[in-house]
Amino acid sequence: MDEWSSPMLRPCSYRDTKRLYGCDGLLKILVEALCAAEPNGNLTETGRLLKNRELCRVRTCFVGDTLGSDLLPTDVLLAERRGILIDTVPLPVRLLLFGSGPEIEPIARLAANLGWVVERFGHPSAEGMADQMGVKQKCVSRF
Repeated sequence: MDEWSSPMLRPCSYRDTKRLYGCDGLLKILVEALCAAEPNGNLTETGRLLKNRELCRVRTCFVGDTLGSDLLPTDVLLAERRGILIDTVPLPVRLLLFGSGPEIEPIARLAANLGWVVERFGHPSAEGMADQMGVKQKCVSRF
């Protein structure tokens, strides 16, 4: 059996953990293999949820027999308990730009470099500018 096929806790010893982490020199790190190619895997599903701007919560169990992470459905209410961490993955920042003035292009480039989702809204006659920048643009007939 492959040692990476199931999640495991690995003890790690560090010299100055009392000052940095408040423990006496021993940390346990949960190591879990995540396969990006799985059609319904955690990474694929997280990407789909974030793309659709839906709530994405990850439950990680690090105590007991069922170690590992899974995604929680949005309609599930679950109290945190000892050995379980529930984390909400934040949605990417979305910037909506309206107009086609000279200030729009540098702002759109800066936001795209930051990894933000940029959506430009302009007049239908200005469609070609967004294609050159690689920015998603939507046209509106009126402002």
